[in-house]
Amino acid sequence: MENYTVYMENVTIDTETTIVAITLFVFGVISTCLMIFFMLLFCLGKKYKKNSFYRLVQLDLGTNIACHINTWIAIRFQMYPGLVFIVKFIETTIPGLLKWLKFFCIWFFHVHFWTAELLALHRMSSILFPYSYQTFWNRFYLRIFIVIWVVSGLPKFLWTGFISEVYIVDGKLMSIVFPTTRRTAGDVAAIFSIIYIALLIATGVVNYILLCRLPYVDITSKASIKRMLRNTATVYALAYIGEVVWSVLNAADSHFHIFSPWFIEHNTSLLLIVSTIFTLSLPYILLAFDKNVREDVWGRCKKRVAQIRGAPDVVSRSILI
Repeated sequence: MENYTVYMENVTIDTETTIVAITLFVFGVISTCLMIFFMLLFCLGKKYKKNSFYRLVQLDLGTNIACHINTWIAIRFQMYPGLVFIVKFIETTIPGLLKWLKFFCIWFFHVHFWTAELLALHRMSSILFPYSYQTFWNRFYLRIFIVIWVVSGLPKFLWTGFISEVYIVDGKLMSIVFPTTRRTAGDVAAIFSIIYIALLIATGVVNYILLCRLPYVDITSKASIKRMLRNTATVYALAYIGEVVWSVLNAADSHFHIFSPWFIEHNTSLLLIVSTIFTLSLPYILLAFDKNVREDVWGRCKKRVAQIRGAPDVVSRSILI
Protein backbone atom coordinates (compact mmCIF):
# COMPACT_ATOMS: atom_id res chain seq x y z
CA MET A 1 0.00 0.00 0.00
CA GLU A 2 1.27 3.44 -0.95
CA ASN A 3 1.75 6.26 1.53
CA TYR A 4 -0.63 9.19 1.26
CA THR A 5 -0.82 12.77 2.48
CA VAL A 6 -3.63 14.35 4.47
CA TYR A 7 -3.99 18.13 4.62
CA MET A 8 -5.08 18.48 8.22
CA GLU A 9 -6.45 22.02 7.96
CA ASN A 10 -9.04 20.86 5.41
CA VAL A 11 -10.83 18.66 7.92
CA THR A 12 -14.63 18.77 8.08
CA ILE A 13 -16.97 17.52 10.77
CA ASP A 14 -20.63 16.47 10.87
CA THR A 15 -23.19 17.19 13.58
CA GLU A 16 -23.07 13.67 14.96
CA THR A 17 -19.31 13.79 15.51
CA THR A 18 -19.60 17.25 17.09
CA ILE A 19 -22.12 15.97 19.63
CA VAL A 20 -19.85 13.03 20.47
CA ALA A 21 -16.87 15.40 20.84
CA ILE A 22 -18.71 17.75 23.20
CA THR A 23 -20.02 14.86 25.27
CA LEU A 24 -16.57 13.26 25.57
CA PHE A 25 -15.01 16.62 26.40
CA VAL A 26 -17.46 17.35 29.24
CA PHE A 27 -17.18 13.78 30.55
CA GLY A 28 -13.39 14.04 30.32
CA VAL A 29 -13.19 17.32 32.25
CA ILE A 30 -15.43 16.01 35.04
CA SER A 31 -13.56 12.69 35.22
CA THR A 32 -10.12 14.32 35.16
CA CYS A 33 -11.07 16.64 38.03
CA LEU A 34 -12.37 13.61 39.93
CA MET A 35 -9.14 11.68 39.30
CA ILE A 36 -7.01 14.60 40.49
CA PHE A 37 -9.17 14.87 43.61
CA PHE A 38 -8.73 11.14 44.29
CA MET A 39 -4.96 11.37 43.83
CA LEU A 40 -4.79 14.15 46.42
CA LEU A 41 -7.15 12.25 48.71
CA PHE A 42 -5.00 9.11 48.60
CA CYS A 43 -1.84 11.14 49.07
CA LEU A 44 -3.05 13.18 52.05
CA GLY A 45 -5.73 10.99 53.66
CA LYS A 46 -4.47 9.15 56.74
CA LYS A 47 -6.51 6.02 56.08
CA TYR A 48 -4.98 5.62 52.59
CA LYS A 49 -1.28 6.40 53.13
CA LYS A 50 -0.18 2.95 54.34
CA ASN A 51 -2.46 0.91 52.09
CA SER A 52 -0.51 -0.43 49.09
CA PHE A 53 -3.68 -0.75 47.01
CA TYR A 54 -4.08 3.03 46.92
CA ARG A 55 -0.42 3.49 45.95
CA LEU A 56 -1.12 1.44 42.83
CA VAL A 57 -4.38 3.31 42.21
CA GLN A 58 -2.58 6.67 42.51
CA LEU A 59 -0.11 5.77 39.75
CA ASP A 60 -2.95 4.28 37.72
CA LEU A 61 -4.94 7.50 37.97
CA GLY A 62 -1.90 9.56 37.01
CA THR A 63 -1.33 7.32 33.99
CA ASN A 64 -4.96 7.67 32.94
CA ILE A 65 -4.85 11.46 33.21
CA ALA A 66 -1.71 11.59 31.06
CA CYS A 67 -3.26 9.17 28.55
CA HIS A 68 -6.46 11.21 28.25
CA ILE A 69 -4.58 14.48 27.71
CA ASN A 70 -2.25 12.84 25.18
CA THR A 71 -5.20 11.44 23.24
CA TRP A 72 -6.67 14.91 22.81
CA ILE A 73 -3.40 16.38 21.60
CA ALA A 74 -2.38 13.48 19.36
CA ILE A 75 -5.74 12.54 17.83
CA ARG A 76 -8.81 14.51 18.85
CA PHE A 77 -7.77 18.11 18.16
CA GLN A 78 -7.04 17.33 14.52
CA MET A 79 -10.56 15.92 14.06
CA TYR A 80 -12.26 19.27 14.71
CA PRO A 81 -11.72 22.28 12.41
CA GLY A 82 -11.82 24.80 15.22
CA LEU A 83 -9.02 23.06 17.13
CA VAL A 84 -6.54 22.24 14.36
CA PHE A 85 -4.66 25.47 15.13
CA ILE A 86 -3.54 23.88 18.41
CA VAL A 87 -1.96 20.99 16.50
CA LYS A 88 -0.26 23.45 14.15
CA PHE A 89 1.06 25.49 17.05
CA ILE A 90 2.54 22.38 18.70
CA GLU A 91 4.22 21.22 15.50
CA THR A 92 5.55 24.74 14.84
CA THR A 93 6.91 25.07 18.37
CA ILE A 94 8.38 21.54 18.71
CA PRO A 95 8.77 19.92 15.27
CA GLY A 96 8.40 16.15 15.36
CA LEU A 97 6.65 16.04 18.73
CA LEU A 98 3.27 14.99 17.32
CA LYS A 99 4.54 11.76 15.78
CA TRP A 100 5.80 10.73 19.21
CA LEU A 101 2.56 11.73 20.90
CA LYS A 102 0.73 9.53 18.38
CA PHE A 103 3.09 6.69 19.26
CA PHE A 104 2.33 7.23 22.95
CA CYS A 105 -1.31 6.38 22.22
CA ILE A 106 -0.10 2.85 21.40
CA TRP A 107 2.27 2.89 24.37
CA PHE A 108 -0.56 3.75 26.75
CA PHE A 109 -2.55 0.85 25.32
CA HIS A 110 0.09 -1.55 26.65
CA VAL A 111 0.52 0.34 29.92
CA HIS A 112 -3.21 0.02 30.53
CA PHE A 113 -2.99 -3.77 30.47
CA TRP A 114 -0.32 -3.76 33.15
CA THR A 115 -2.20 -1.33 35.37
CA ALA A 116 -5.28 -3.57 35.19
CA GLU A 117 -3.20 -6.71 35.70
CA LEU A 118 -1.37 -5.18 38.68
CA LEU A 119 -4.63 -4.71 40.58
CA ALA A 120 -5.45 -8.38 39.98
CA LEU A 121 -1.94 -9.46 41.04
CA HIS A 122 -2.23 -7.27 44.13
CA ARG A 123 -5.41 -9.13 45.05
CA MET A 124 -3.65 -12.46 44.47
CA SER A 125 -0.75 -11.44 46.71
CA SER A 126 -3.18 -10.46 49.48
CA ILE A 127 -4.48 -14.04 49.42
CA LEU A 128 -1.13 -15.81 49.20
CA PHE A 129 0.89 -13.51 51.47
CA PRO A 130 -1.62 -11.84 53.81
CA TYR A 131 1.02 -10.75 56.34
CA SER A 132 3.65 -9.36 53.98
CA TYR A 133 1.99 -8.20 50.75
CA GLN A 134 1.46 -4.64 52.02
CA THR A 135 5.16 -4.25 52.80
CA PHE A 136 6.17 -5.59 49.39
CA TRP A 137 3.88 -3.36 47.34
CA ASN A 138 4.57 -0.24 49.40
CA ARG A 139 8.29 -0.79 48.93
CA PHE A 140 8.41 -1.72 45.26
CA TYR A 141 5.32 -0.19 43.60
CA LEU A 142 7.19 2.72 42.01
CA ARG A 143 9.95 0.48 40.65
CA ILE A 144 7.35 -1.91 39.27
CA PHE A 145 5.66 0.95 37.42
CA ILE A 146 8.96 2.10 35.95
CA VAL A 147 9.54 -1.44 34.63
CA ILE A 148 6.03 -1.42 33.19
CA TRP A 149 6.63 1.89 31.40
CA VAL A 150 9.79 0.47 29.82
CA VAL A 151 8.28 -2.90 28.89
CA SER A 152 5.25 -1.23 27.30
CA GLY A 153 7.55 0.40 24.75
CA LEU A 154 9.17 -2.86 23.63
CA PRO A 155 6.41 -3.90 21.15
CA LYS A 156 7.46 -0.88 19.05
CA PHE A 157 10.57 -2.84 18.01
CA LEU A 158 8.30 -5.28 16.14
CA TRP A 159 7.75 -2.68 13.41
CA THR A 160 9.81 0.16 11.97
CA GLY A 161 8.99 3.84 11.64
CA PHE A 162 5.79 5.59 12.67
CA ILE A 163 2.17 5.14 11.66
CA SER A 164 2.07 8.76 10.56
CA GLU A 165 4.26 11.86 10.66
CA VAL A 166 3.18 15.48 10.81
CA TYR A 167 4.93 18.30 8.95
CA ILE A 168 4.41 21.95 8.08
CA VAL A 169 5.19 22.56 4.42
CA ASP A 170 4.73 26.02 2.88
CA GLY A 171 2.76 27.02 5.96
CA LYS A 172 0.32 24.13 5.58
CA LEU A 173 -0.15 21.45 8.22
CA MET A 174 -0.06 17.97 6.70
CA SER A 175 0.24 14.39 7.81
CA ILE A 176 1.92 11.59 5.85
CA VAL A 177 0.24 8.27 6.63
CA PHE A 178 2.07 4.96 6.23
CA PRO A 179 -0.64 2.30 5.69
CA THR A 180 1.75 -0.67 5.76
CA THR A 181 3.20 0.41 9.09
CA ARG A 182 -0.26 1.10 10.45
CA ARG A 183 -1.44 -2.36 9.43
CA THR A 184 1.61 -4.03 10.99
CA ALA A 185 1.20 -2.03 14.21
CA GLY A 186 -2.49 -3.01 14.29
CA ASP A 187 -1.62 -6.69 13.87
CA VAL A 188 0.95 -6.48 16.67
CA ALA A 189 -1.61 -4.76 18.94
CA ALA A 190 -4.15 -7.47 18.11
CA ILE A 191 -1.72 -10.26 19.00
CA PHE A 192 -0.85 -8.60 22.29
CA SER A 193 -4.56 -7.98 22.91
CA ILE A 194 -5.26 -11.71 22.70
CA ILE A 195 -2.36 -12.39 25.08
CA TYR A 196 -3.58 -9.70 27.47
CA ILE A 197 -7.13 -11.06 27.50
CA ALA A 198 -5.83 -14.55 28.22
CA LEU A 199 -3.61 -13.30 31.06
CA LEU A 200 -6.39 -11.26 32.66
CA ILE A 201 -8.80 -14.19 32.52
CA ALA A 202 -6.12 -16.56 33.85
CA THR A 203 -5.33 -14.23 36.75
CA GLY A 204 -9.02 -13.92 37.58
CA VAL A 205 -9.50 -17.69 37.52
CA VAL A 206 -6.44 -18.24 39.73
CA ASN A 207 -7.72 -15.67 42.21
CA TYR A 208 -11.09 -17.41 42.32
CA ILE A 209 -9.49 -20.84 42.86
CA LEU A 210 -7.26 -19.47 45.62
CA LEU A 211 -10.23 -17.92 47.38
CA CYS A 212 -12.14 -21.21 47.19
CA ARG A 213 -9.27 -23.46 48.31
CA LEU A 214 -7.36 -21.18 50.67
CA PRO A 215 -9.97 -18.99 52.37
CA TYR A 216 -8.16 -19.15 55.70
CA VAL A 217 -5.10 -17.24 54.45
CA ASP A 218 -7.17 -14.10 53.91
CA ILE A 219 -8.17 -13.65 57.56
CA THR A 220 -6.22 -10.41 58.05
CA SER A 221 -8.60 -8.33 55.99
CA LYS A 222 -12.17 -7.37 56.71
CA ALA A 223 -14.83 -8.86 54.45
CA SER A 224 -15.67 -5.42 53.03
CA ILE A 225 -12.02 -4.75 52.10
CA LYS A 226 -11.66 -8.16 50.44
CA ARG A 227 -14.83 -7.56 48.48
CA MET A 228 -13.66 -4.10 47.42
CA LEU A 229 -10.29 -5.39 46.18
CA ARG A 230 -11.96 -8.19 44.25
CA ASN A 231 -14.70 -6.09 42.68
CA THR A 232 -12.41 -3.19 41.73
CA ALA A 233 -9.82 -5.45 40.09
CA THR A 234 -12.49 -7.50 38.28
CA VAL A 235 -14.54 -4.61 36.88
CA TYR A 236 -11.43 -2.67 35.86
CA ALA A 237 -10.09 -5.72 34.03
CA LEU A 238 -13.43 -6.18 32.24
CA ALA A 239 -13.37 -2.53 31.16
CA TYR A 240 -9.90 -3.03 29.68
CA ILE A 241 -10.98 -6.21 27.90
CA GLY A 242 -13.59 -4.12 26.07
CA GLU A 243 -10.79 -1.90 24.75
CA VAL A 244 -8.53 -4.74 23.62
CA VAL A 245 -11.37 -6.60 21.91
CA TRP A 246 -11.77 -3.50 19.75
CA SER A 247 -8.12 -3.75 18.72
CA VAL A 248 -8.60 -7.38 17.68
CA LEU A 249 -11.67 -6.52 15.60
CA ASN A 250 -9.88 -3.61 13.92
CA ALA A 251 -6.96 -5.85 12.96
CA ALA A 252 -9.36 -8.49 11.65
CA ASP A 253 -11.16 -5.89 9.54
CA SER A 254 -7.89 -4.80 7.91
CA HIS A 255 -7.53 -8.36 6.57
CA PHE A 256 -11.07 -9.65 6.15
CA HIS A 257 -13.19 -6.44 5.83
CA ILE A 258 -15.80 -7.49 8.36
CA PHE A 259 -17.07 -3.99 9.21
CA SER A 260 -19.86 -2.21 7.35
CA PRO A 261 -19.11 1.09 5.52
CA TRP A 262 -20.87 3.07 8.28
CA PHE A 263 -18.74 1.36 10.91
CA ILE A 264 -15.53 2.10 9.03
CA GLU A 265 -16.51 5.74 8.56
CA HIS A 266 -17.11 6.19 12.30
CA ASN A 267 -14.40 3.84 13.48
CA THR A 268 -12.15 6.53 14.95
CA SER A 269 -14.98 8.13 16.91
CA LEU A 270 -16.15 4.76 18.22
CA LEU A 271 -12.61 3.80 19.19
CA LEU A 272 -12.23 7.06 21.11
CA ILE A 273 -15.50 6.37 22.95
CA VAL A 274 -14.36 2.87 23.97
CA SER A 275 -10.92 4.14 24.97
CA THR A 276 -12.39 7.03 26.96
CA ILE A 277 -14.75 4.75 28.87
CA PHE A 278 -11.84 2.61 30.07
CA THR A 279 -9.35 5.43 30.65
CA LEU A 280 -11.80 7.40 32.80
CA SER A 281 -13.59 4.49 34.45
CA LEU A 282 -11.46 3.99 37.58
CA PRO A 283 -12.82 6.85 39.73
CA TYR A 284 -16.39 5.65 39.12
CA ILE A 285 -15.41 2.06 39.90
CA LEU A 286 -13.90 3.27 43.18
CA LEU A 287 -17.05 5.23 43.99
CA ALA A 288 -19.13 2.13 43.31
CA PHE A 289 -17.10 -0.39 45.33
CA ASP A 290 -14.86 1.46 47.80
CA LYS A 291 -16.75 2.44 50.93
CA ASN A 292 -13.91 4.62 52.26
CA VAL A 293 -13.75 6.66 49.08
CA ARG A 294 -17.51 6.95 48.84
CA GLU A 295 -17.84 8.15 52.43
CA ASP A 296 -15.04 10.70 51.99
CA VAL A 297 -16.49 12.09 48.76
CA TRP A 298 -20.07 12.34 50.00
CA GLY A 299 -18.90 13.65 53.37
CA ARG A 300 -16.94 16.48 51.73
CA CYS A 301 -19.84 17.24 49.41
CA LYS A 302 -22.28 17.47 52.31
CA LYS A 303 -19.86 19.64 54.28
CA ARG A 304 -19.41 21.97 51.32
CA VAL A 305 -23.17 22.23 50.76
CA ALA A 306 -23.66 23.01 54.45
CA GLN A 307 -21.01 25.75 54.26
CA ILE A 308 -22.68 27.29 51.21
CA ARG A 309 -26.11 27.19 52.83
CA GLY A 310 -24.73 28.67 56.04
CA ALA A 311 -22.90 31.52 54.33
CA PRO A 312 -25.93 33.86 53.93
CA ASP A 313 -26.72 33.49 57.64
CA VAL A 314 -23.17 34.47 58.59
CA VAL A 315 -23.28 37.46 56.26
CA SER A 316 -26.65 38.63 57.52
CA ARG A 317 -25.52 38.36 61.14
CA SER A 318 -22.37 40.37 60.46
CA ILE A 319 -24.47 43.09 58.82
CA LEU A 320 -26.83 43.27 61.80
CA ILE A 321 -23.90 43.53 64.21
